[in-house]
Amino acid sequence: MPSLKTCVPCPGTYLLLNHNSVFSNSYRHSHSVPSAPSPQLNGKTSGRISATLRTEQKRHGRVMRLGPDAVCIYEAEALWHMNAARSTYTRGPWYSALRFDPRGDSVFSECDTAKHDRRRAKLAVGYAGKGLLDLENKIDAGLADLVQHLRARVVRGEATMNIGGRLLQFFQVDLISTCGFGKAWGDLADETDHFNYLKEGDASLAFLHTVSLSPVTRIIFSSPFFLKLFGPKRTDNDGFGKSLGFIEAVASERFREKEESKGQADDILGSWIKQGLSSEECQLDLAAQMAAGTETSITIVRGILLLLVTSPTIYMKAKQEIATAVRDGHVSSPVTNAEATKLPYMQALLWEGTRMMPPLTLGFPKRVPAGGDTVCDTFLPAGTDVYQNFGAMLRNPDVFGDDVDVFRPERFLALGDPDAVARMRKTVDLCFGHGRFSCLGKTLAQMELNKIFVQLLRNFDFQLADPEKPWTKASYSTFMINDFYMRVMEARLE
Repeated sequence: MPSLKTCVPCPGTYLLLNHNSVFSNSYRHSHSVPSAPSPQLNGKTSGRISATLRTEQKRHGRVMRLGPDAVCIYEAEALWHMNAARSTYTRGPWYSALRFDPRGDSVFSECDTAKHDRRRAKLAVGYAGKGLLDLENKIDAGLADLVQHLRARVVRGEATMNIGGRLLQFFQVDLISTCGFGKAWGDLADETDHFNYLKEGDASLAFLHTVSLSPVTRIIFSSPFFLKLFGPKRTDNDGFGKSLGFIEAVASERFREKEESKGQADDILGSWIKQGLSSEECQLDLAAQMAAGTETSITIVRGILLLLVTSPTIYMKAKQEIATAVRDGHVSSPVTNAEATKLPYMQALLWEGTRMMPPLTLGFPKRVPAGGDTVCDTFLPAGTDVYQNFGAMLRNPDVFGDDVDVFRPERFLALGDPDAVARMRKTVDLCFGHGRFSCLGKTLAQMELNKIFVQLLRNFDFQLADPEKPWTKASYSTFMINDFYMRVMEARLE
């Protein structure tokens, strides 16, 4: 049986992962592990991590070595095994790079399994929208604001807008803040990146990607000592630090009022207070929620929007299904989540769009437990970090067919082989994790995806402003999309 030492090629190690080649030469010259050549990710090719990883995984096979104790895989069966509810795998130290506050960890950066599981159990109630928290109504209100805002711009003669570059991000920031602590930041109404939150995120994404994938820099930059001296501070006048100060003020006020508002948990923060989380824990997880929630589902939305407007046949099928449902009274205004899930073509479109334009590229490694384990027919020793290659996983021809690079929603319609469709859906669902490591915000994200395209397509038509260059896109651990201009036109189906 192959082993990590003898049989897993190493494609230039961290060179493959990083924004630049700062760590590559020292690694290549100090390790004797068999190495295959890899592309130089210098300034000319940086921002193409997703495509590069797909290419390299195809070259090197089912288990691709990334470093001395790190490999990358893409087969869903192995990922389901590692992430199962009773799995003995733990989170790898990569997660510690998500730490941003010297006071402690959010649920996203917590690597201690017992602490993570206890924290997650308390947080999950709010993310699921249980009790008095009605996530669907909050999503409906946010979508109504988005439709109204787009319509107002069209009426003013401002039909061409950077909808995918910033407007949808503004909408998402407002939605997540409203669901999180009942108070929208107001980005969409003002068309303003308050605190320069999104701008700072764009500027730091490549750097954070590099830090997270190098053990040395990860230890340094995520240490409480470093964060205390150089990390974002709640007293900052701008950026992520200022947002932390805003969240601290909101949480502190709610805790001062919690006796008077006992039992009133109409947002996620209120739910967490009822579950017994401390003010500090709430602040850390609200800040993490803002970062994660504004860069995941909206990336899928922007990707699907581009796929739709560049695929006229699919665009018209989607519009026709919505028009028929509206005419026959099967869709209310706004569409409910239950109604949206009964639109078969729209559901197939969402599955296929998520497959083609996933929000993530690489990361979320799980550590092989004591005694080692056999993964994809390769024995991995204990302590090996196993990364997930999302791009290769979602374009695996063994799962999705030979036309994996084609946008074809019909593959998710159970016309011939329901078992094959079920496997495809379960594989795409890995974008939201699985089992004990599944995404806490999955319910919110899926509900938003179910609703947003029905609401947009029943009210508007969309056209690319520049078909030759529809957007600018760079991929690191996630995607960065800018300058996505579209012409928006009234097209009510009511």
